[in-house]
Amino acid sequence: KWYYLCLESCTPTTTTTTRHPPLSEGQCKLLTFNTWWKNRRYGDIAGLVGDVIQPDIANFQEAIENTAPEIVASLNRQAEPGQSWALANPWSPEWYRCGLTAYRSDLWDLEWHKEVGIQQDWDTRGVCGSLLRRKSDGYRVCVWGTHPVWRDG
Repeated sequence: KWYYLCLESCTPTTTTTTRHPPLSEGQCKLLTFNTWWKNRRYGDIAGLVGDVIQPDIANFQEAIENTAPEIVASLNRQAEPGQSWALANPWSPEWYRCGLTAYRSDLWDLEWHKEVGIQQDWDTRGVCGSLLRRKSDGYRVCVWGTHPVWRDG
């Protein structure tokens, strides 16, 4: 019931796109994004991430099953010539709701990744990390993502 209410109430009536200015040399833009576990609008997510926000690295929470690979595939279909995206962490039910990292693979190389499953109360959660090295200057960034179980109150 809530899924359909959300889709109906979230249908945009107008679309605005504001591109962010380019980063200064040496800067890195990191995005954290909760995809909502029932959201299958991969192309729309990719448009927001790739065209509007334009991060170097994005960490997706609630990207279960094929969500993150589908978003990355959509990012690559929508990318400018020469741009490419890759997924640093695989999804698994062992680390069900960890934050999965996607990155601009034309700008960054993946050095390692680690996935850790955690049982939190009644739910399987996880913490997923990756170490990325920027191709242009060797700058390294370590990205960890998670999605803890929610608490009421």
